[in-house]
Amino acid sequence: MRQLPDFIKRSAPYRASGELAVLFVCNAPNKGAERLKSVIAQYEIDWPVLFYGDGPCVPNKEWHVSGVPIAFLVNPQGVIVCHAMGTTACNSMVGTYEQLRRQGDPAPAGMRLRPSTEGNTFVVRMELYNPSRSPLDLAIDCQYIDMEWTDGKLTKAEYIDPVKHGPEQRLSVEFNDASEMVYEWRLDAGQYESLLCDVYMRLPGCTGDDLWGGGWTIQRCWVNPGGPKYCKEAF
Repeated sequence: MRQLPDFIKRSAPYRASGELAVLFVCNAPNKGAERLKSVIAQYEIDWPVLFYGDGPCVPNKEWHVSGVPIAFLVNPQGVIVCHAMGTTACNSMVGTYEQLRRQGDPAPAGMRLRPSTEGNTFVVRMELYNPSRSPLDLAIDCQYIDMEWTDGKLTKAEYIDPVKHGPEQRLSVEFNDASEMVYEWRLDAGQYESLLCDVYMRLPGCTGDDLWGGGWTIQRCWVNPGGPKYCKEAF
């Protein structure tokens, strides 16, 4: 909720002009209803808010939500242009919108992650799509997950970052004549069985190296079966 005041102020002119429509989805349990009402009143939120309570949160599955808070930027054709995660997600989307609106209506680039393991190596296969065939800038940030299970229940999930500050790798992927490209990233698994991997992609035409400042989209994956099981337990 800390990002709400800045988001409201920054998005206000676009919402007022009708350029930007906002929809909030809350997947808190029923006991969070009063808290949600309080937040809506406190910040005078005047856009739709969907509250799923104890029921299944449909967007979590259909939109492949792998963590919260998360924000999506969707164009008028219903195509997800990008999304961001973390406490700055909403403001990041406004920053991305501000950059993209200066370009007119650029063709969105895309990314799909396919995680796997090969022996004692974590592998993240990135299937990249870019109609303009311009180079795509990527940043790869990962954390080992030290997990313990007791009687089928998660009792420990400790994240261990190989690089304390910043992503493990930044790179630029070149395209040839095709608009599709595959890049594989590998990391020694060491003593760990699972890996959380966030891959950031800078949208074509956007600028800035701040991964959370706008212009970047993120995809998250877990490498190895423990990851999805943990995701199900946590969310």
